[in-house]
Amino acid sequence: MQKQKGMSFLGLLVFLFVLAEVVLLGMKLGPHYLNDYVVKKVLDEMAQELISDPKSQRQIRRDFLSKLSMNNLEFLSEKDIKITEQNNQKILDITYEVRESIISNIDANLTFNHQIKF
Repeated sequence: MQKQKGMSFLGLLVFLFVLAEVVLLGMKLGPHYLNDYVVKKVLDEMAQELISDPKSQRQIRRDFLSKLSMNNLEFLSEKDIKITEQNNQKILDITYEVRESIISNIDANLTFNHQIKF
């Protein structure tokens, strides 16, 4: 009598279901991580600018949101941008959350936080 080799049809269906869920998660959450990458890139550019050319808090917020707008990122607002001063150094803190519906009533809540000192 030979042993059975390979996967059963039910095992194959379970595998395909899990694979489909992983692909779905990637398609739903991937764009948010790409947007966060752009936010981080803009923030790094701002850090270089602010070291050489200090600006007021209002101008920093306006410039940051303007640069995001040029990259088609409109989801951040002024309330997500905090500028504080600590030990004679300014800190620009960007904290925001994104909620993405995965399936029916299952949501993913992504929190992003970036900080630069200048």
